[in-house]
Amino acid sequence: SPKPRLSPKRVRPEVSTPSTDSVEASAQWCIGAKITEKEPSSSFRDAVKTHRMAIALTTYPNDHLTEEQAEKVQLDLVSRITGESRPQFRDCYLSRGVLMLTCENDLTRLWLERMVPQLKLWEGARLRTGLSSDILRTAKVSVWITGTLRNASPSVVLDMLNTQNEGLQTGDWRLVNKKIEQQGQTLVFDISDQTLERLKRSKFEAFLGLDTVKFRTVTKRTDGAHEEHGPLDWLESTSGRGASA
Repeated sequence: SPKPRLSPKRVRPEVSTPSTDSVEASAQWCIGAKITEKEPSSSFRDAVKTHRMAIALTTYPNDHLTEEQAEKVQLDLVSRITGESRPQFRDCYLSRGVLMLTCENDLTRLWLERMVPQLKLWEGARLRTGLSSDILRTAKVSVWITGTLRNASPSVVLDMLNTQNEGLQTGDWRLVNKKIEQQGQTLVFDISDQTLERLKRSKFEAFLGLDTVKFRTVTKRTDGAHEEHGPLDWLESTSGRGASA
């Protein structure tokens, strides 16, 4: 009898499974081959960096720009914009007697620094511009005065501080508050950041008359649109440096 035909044994195809090492190697190769964006050069970053600038009277902080004067400055600046210069600004507004502007890039900042000294808008007008952090007052300090100068006017106190303390230039200090008591008086001044650093070096102490006085920081100012007031409700507001005690 014929023998039954045996079907050939089916051979299972061999499937090559990559090893763990080869998978990791491929993944690393893909990561390494990924195209990364090129970082902008430092000169390019500087060119597109915005700058917070300020325009003020050269006698600031003793004299402030009025709204009318600030409008004249803005109109004159706009009239000087040409296609060649192409300055670009983010915003412009009046704050605490200073015209604040945000320059879109370094070229705009340079343009503004060239234009402002050329502005002749009213008789005797002298303007300056620079970074807002350099022009705006940055801090308030208070000082308690007793002894022989307890009844002295703020202007006399400032002149005496300037005379007796080398490097402590009080010409641009602005009196913002005061309180008179039986034993003496407390004066609060608006000062520049440079003056604040000078006071720090002397540990906030200064010679005044026949005594020494101690200053303390009342508030830290920013270059924004609003002035921050510390806990000075007990102080009497005054309008300027020369107010009498």
